Amino acid sequence: MDRITTSPITDFLNQHEIKSESESNNFEKFCNYSIISKEYKKINLFCDNIINILNDPDNSLELFNNVLKIIDKSGIDINNQKLLYQKSNTDLLLSTYKSIYPKVKVGTETEEKPEAIELTRNSIISK
Repeated sequence: MDRITTSPITDFLNQHEIKSESESNNFEKFCNYSIISKEYKKINLFCDNIINILNDPDNSLELFNNVLKIIDKSGIDINNQKLLYQKSNTDLLLSTYKSIYPKVKVGTETEEKPEAIELTRNSIISK
């Protein structure tokens, strides 16, 4: 296995100007970078979709108004900053969202696909 991984790891270290250390440390750096960069690309794609939605003023206004409707219906005290970070409030917001928009499936972190934000946007805006 060492002969198989040596070249890609060396190329990786050189390309990113990372100091070479022991083989195990180099391998760990390579693996960490591979995993993190994959997740980073997902985050960028998700954010790009949100930016595209928000670039349309009409859709943005309608989307924000519908988000406010969800927050208002949930009854969450938005003035208490500490409560906003509690999982119970996130769960309450999601259940309120599902009650208003029952046809939209809310995915888990492992299920999320780039088109999920588009589906959600369309369901909120079309209501």
